[in-house]
Amino acid sequence: MKEKREYPKIWIEKGIPAFLRENFKAREHSAVRSVYLALCEMEGNFMPHVAYFHIVEEISKLSGVETDLAQEYLQKFIEYNLIQVIFSNTGMFINLYLLDFAGGNYEEGRK
Repeated sequence: MKEKREYPKIWIEKGIPAFLRENFKAREHSAVRSVYLALCEMEGNFMPHVAYFHIVEEISKLSGVETDLAQEYLQKFIEYNLIQVIFSNTGMFINLYLLDFAGGNYEEGRK
């Protein structure tokens, strides 16, 4: 039997969907929003630092987006400062806590 969470919620920063609409082509909106939603879901499921190779496969599974496309969007999210990559002696990790823009100011993530 699965352990029931006390607060089973996914938190989405309100400014991010607008930011994604403004910075990705119209034909990409569905896939890029699915990748963002998968990241939000993963933030609640895992520790804040997730191994990069693991996250690409998991995002692909949760979002329904092909692995290479998930990888491409992750790279864009890194460029836009939506997520942070941490390099350590044990590998490359993503910090999922940076899915907000410092209190909702999504202009800071814009290049």
